[in-house]
Amino acid sequence: MSSMFTRDLNSNGPLFIVLIVSQLLILLGTFLYTGTSLIGFFAVFAFVPVTVILLYTTRINQVILSLILLYVSQTAIFVFLNPSWGINSGHDAINDFNIASVIYENSHFELGRIGYATIQSYSYYPLLHLFSTSLSKLTGISLSSIALYVPPILNAMLVPIFLFYFNQDFFGLEGRSRNIATLLFATNWYYTSFQSSFIRESFAFPFVLLSLLMATRIVKQPTRARARTNSTIV
Repeated sequence: MSSMFTRDLNSNGPLFIVLIVSQLLILLGTFLYTGTSLIGFFAVFAFVPVTVILLYTTRINQVILSLILLYVSQTAIFVFLNPSWGINSGHDAINDFNIASVIYENSHFELGRIGYATIQSYSYYPLLHLFSTSLSKLTGISLSSIALYVPPILNAMLVPIFLFYFNQDFFGLEGRSRNIATLLFATNWYYTSFQSSFIRESFAFPFVLLSLLMATRIVKQPTRARARTNSTIV
């Protein structure tokens, strides 16, 4: 029965499109019904179409697209439910947004010398802040809008891709096991809430996954190929 359904989903484009459209409608519902009792329904129901796709298709591009939509929808719950979550959800977010604001206004800052109110901030590793302020100045979009929406969406789009292949290459998972392992990560409340905040660790997380994935693939290469790869990277 499952093998027949798998063949149907792989060969039946309209069925896959219906499932993807349902994910998009759930994302829209998350936005429209923010602040109502229905938000919980959309948060849970978002896992239904993606679970069907992950269990009954073998096409990687379909799996990854569905996972990206799921990660975005789970992130959207925090973004829509509390519009200021990303920059007001804790001491780190407040400090990181303050650092970005200083860079935006003054076009420079001193490492370890700026902070929120009277608190000195650990203002090293300013990639998130430089990225956000540069994008804000280039596009004309306010820094607060960039901080609230761009890093979380970027994270939600990159993490499922890198995590999918990391589960495959590092843990040796394949097929449904790999798909479900990547899916379960999106159910982690701590991840979705943390990565929805304007925090440098959240911004760095997908790139850490990418680094681990690259390191795993290099280690698995034959000795000569590994040496060539290492020398190229260096």
